[in-house]
Amino acid sequence: MSSASATRKSKRRRSERLVEVGPGIVQASVEDILAAIQAVDPDLPWSEAAEELVPVFPRRRPMPPGVPDTVLVQRGPGIEVGMGIDIGPAFLYVTQQLLDRWGMEADDAFDRAVANVRDRCATRRLEPPHQGQVGDVPTTWFQSGEGICSAMLLIPDEIGSRLGRHAQYLIAPMRDLLVSIPLEAGLGYATWLREAIAEDDPNCLD
Repeated sequence: MSSASATRKSKRRRSERLVEVGPGIVQASVEDILAAIQAVDPDLPWSEAAEELVPVFPRRRPMPPGVPDTVLVQRGPGIEVGMGIDIGPAFLYVTQQLLDRWGMEADDAFDRAVANVRDRCATRRLEPPHQGQVGDVPTTWFQSGEGICSAMLLIPDEIGSRLGRHAQYLIAPMRDLLVSIPLEAGLGYATWLREAIAEDDPNCLD
C-alpha cells in the first residue's frame, strides 16, 4: 500500500500536476502517484529496494480494510517506526511479506533505512528551511525535497545543523515537513498548528 508525499515545488522528481496544500507546500496529483505505483516492479529485489528504503512514522488515519500491516520497529522510549520504499511522489509501505521475500530481518532493514537518510543528508542538495509567521508567532518550515524530514527526527544532529540546536518545539505533520516553533509560543500552540496542518492531509502522521 502506498502513501502520498508532500514536497516542495523544486523536488528532484518534478511533476507537472502538483496540488498546493499549503504555503509553498505541494503534493503530487493522484495521477502521478498512480503512475509511480504502476511503474514499480512487483518483484522488486532487495538490491534495488535497499537504496530507496526510508523510515516512515505511522499515519493517523487507518489503512483501507484488507491492506497488510506495515512492519513496525521500536526505537527510543516507545516510538514505533515503519519503513517505506521511496518511489518519488509516494512510498510503498514495507510489510512482513516483503521482508520474508527479501530474506531480511526488520531491524537490519530499518538500520539500512536510517543509513539512507544520513546519506541523503550528506550527498544530496536538500531544500533550505524558510521563515514564516502564523499569527504573531515566527516559525521555520523545512521541506527537504527528498521525503526525509520526519525521518530526520531519528537523527537529531541532522536537524540541529539546519534548524538550530536551541530549545524548540518540532512538529512533523507530514512525511517531508518539519516546523520549528519557539518555546515561548507554548505547547498548546504547537499542538494546534500541527492539527491544523494535518487536518488537510489524508496521509498525516500520527
